[in-house]
Amino acid sequence: MFTENKKSITLKTWLKEGALKAVGVPVHLRVLGTCKYTTLLGRNVQVLLRNRPDSLLWLLVASPHQNREIEIKLRVAGAPAARRILRKAGFRVHRPRVFEDNIVVDTADLALRQAGQLLRIRQTGREVLLTYKGPVEPGKHKSREELEVTLADAGQVALMFERLGFHQVFRYQKYRTEYTRLRERGTVTLDETPIGCFLEIEGAPEWIDRTARKLGFEESSYITASYGGLYFRLRNERADLPADMVFPGPAT
Repeated sequence: MFTENKKSITLKTWLKEGALKAVGVPVHLRVLGTCKYTTLLGRNVQVLLRNRPDSLLWLLVASPHQNREIEIKLRVAGAPAARRILRKAGFRVHRPRVFEDNIVVDTADLALRQAGQLLRIRQTGREVLLTYKGPVEPGKHKSREELEVTLADAGQVALMFERLGFHQVFRYQKYRTEYTRLRERGTVTLDETPIGCFLEIEGAPEWIDRTARKLGFEESSYITASYGGLYFRLRNERADLPADMVFPGPAT
């Protein structure tokens, strides 16, 4: 375990061991008193903590692997057109179409949003994915730190964050289909959202540019905004839109 000044304390005040077990992390939590980063013993999992003088600012349980997101979005006319483009370019379905429900949590004063960070709970069927995203680095591609872990119970995760001063500030939904091409490291996802359809290309920067050209897009078409950013911009133009980016009625 990584320590500072060879001292550590148990974080009983903030989070009980049983709470971690409830969301699928059955290990004992030891937390450094003043250090920002700590290790969670037992599985290849990392707990990140940042403290304010008066309270815990945020808590995240995350895998240390694949911790950088590099991607762009491309707006497409519709799902059928996007599927034709992908098939023509040699992409095949890697993960079938699924419905995703995303909850973004933050403090009352939107501390994470102000810092360009994001903390999200995503539910896809029975899978719950907890994600932290860091500030976006300048460039033609969206590049930022991304830490993720699969947990067991979305409701328990949300309750834990509520106890720590985090509340739902935005909800967005989409249908996602993931595509790959044989012997290539990178993915293209088709996202069907309440504000239209998008292709999201994720991989190495050179692969992103090459794939975008193969699909018939120029760099001028690149979108680096998040879905939240796109939706907030659209809401500024359309007062009739609801606060959250969700489909009308129950999702199917």
